[in-house]
Amino acid sequence: MKFFHAFIVTILAATANTSSVIADDAAIAKQFVNATTIVIAKIDSNRIGLPDSLTKNLTDDKNQVLQRGAKPIILAQQEFVKVLDGESVFIAVDIPFSSAQSPVRLFVRNKTELDQKKLFEQLSRFQFTKPVVLGDYLCYSMFKPTESSSKIAISDSVLTSTRPDLQIAMQSVEEFPVKILVLPPDYLWKTFRDLMPTIPTKFGGGPSTLLTEGVGWTAIGIDPPNLRLQAITQSMSSEAASATASHLPKLLEALAGQLRLPLAKGGMEQLLPLVKPVVSGDRMTISINGLPELDPSVAFLSSALEQILGPFTSQIKMDRFKQIGLAIHNYESANKVLPPSKEGREADGKSILSWRVHILPYVGEVELYKQFRLKEPWNSEHNLPLLDKMPDIFKGSASGFEAYSDLKPGHTAFLAPVGDGTIFGGAKPARLSDVKDGLSNTIWLVEVKAEFAKPWTSPEDYVFDVANPAIGLAEIAGDKPSFLGALGDGSVTKFPLSLPPKTLLHLFQKADGNVVTW
Repeated sequence: MKFFHAFIVTILAATANTSSVIADDAAIAKQFVNATTIVIAKIDSNRIGLPDSLTKNLTDDKNQVLQRGAKPIILAQQEFVKVLDGESVFIAVDIPFSSAQSPVRLFVRNKTELDQKKLFEQLSRFQFTKPVVLGDYLCYSMFKPTESSSKIAISDSVLTSTRPDLQIAMQSVEEFPVKILVLPPDYLWKTFRDLMPTIPTKFGGGPSTLLTEGVGWTAIGIDPPNLRLQAITQSMSSEAASATASHLPKLLEALAGQLRLPLAKGGMEQLLPLVKPVVSGDRMTISINGLPELDPSVAFLSSALEQILGPFTSQIKMDRFKQIGLAIHNYESANKVLPPSKEGREADGKSILSWRVHILPYVGEVELYKQFRLKEPWNSEHNLPLLDKMPDIFKGSASGFEAYSDLKPGHTAFLAPVGDGTIFGGAKPARLSDVKDGLSNTIWLVEVKAEFAKPWTSPEDYVFDVANPAIGLAEIAGDKPSFLGALGDGSVTKFPLSLPPKTLLHLFQKADGNVVTW
């Protein structure tokens, strides 16, 4: 009898402790919710890892899609977990109402054992800014918010940060190391109902009530090591839950089509049967316990990852191109010529160091600039070690993680096209006034493939093949094959890789007198 009594006490204590943990998690997450928050997530860093099947595919050189799309991110995730040293992470995703608001905020407990420097190095790859202290937590924001005098005032009577179902949603996936709670604010569904009574056909069609009444909140639990996932959706009624569950496969197929996922390879066909909604009352549950270890499924997942991250990394590159273009303009304004000036050249006009070194003061790298000996070549005994200090602005890779990209250390894929009549590469420094074809019609910066990359401090650039100027250009994510090009006016454009060689050649030349259309 005593044993039975002790057993009951132990079970009740464990249950109370679990409920307490969930309540604590909900209380912590609640303080990070604002009126525009749509997603709250918690990641237990000491409980996430890689399944054996995925690890095996990562070492398979034949799986190029996974190698290119997922491997860099997974390796960075492993470093991230190591830096956290067991600390949990909370993430809030918002729908910004102005440019002064960050779309993503990340929170980690501020403790003395936390290596903040290494943590920021990891997060900066995702464009997170330096943290601010909020109570017991450090808050990192994705992208630097732009202060604006025309901020939109939001009334608490219209928008509320209250999420009454947060604790219930958190508790529904309490056993999982990754918890993602989708908690749409009331105004969002009201706006959706008013503006879109029906779901667009490209997203599966049907009445908007499939979402506005079928999805009150959704809690997603993920167990990465065991490839387990559970998604629980709370609907307004049992009828709404049944209707949404019936429509879900069609919605997923339409979404896959919009993301251009490899349906022909069989990946989607194998994954859809795993998504079987089970309706119980006014809740819909989807449970996945392990994925089939089949190449099509791996191809599907890695391609999906690439499609989702592609636009994000492309935007990072475009922003860096714009900053470089502005720096070149500021250099020309201060020195009356484009970099490098006469002082940065040898007697025969050849550059000693890259133009990238000379614009360092104009991209916030004054201290790094001061470390160079400008009269010595890039690979001199003094200057060569500075190759390891390449600023982020000259970095760019398919996945945004330069440490794991195909680029060699200290190499950049952001180069100036160099050849007859180009803006850069001449024996004499050019001026903006030399661009007779118009700054908006002349390319002065491109992104090249990894094999064409150069040491960032070297005066070498993209010496293109006149017969095929596009041969070394890197393809970026988009609807059609295209490359990234910065024009002389500072704008950045995605140019079709299908441009005729002569057209691309004219875009590279600054004063050939040819009208360019694309």
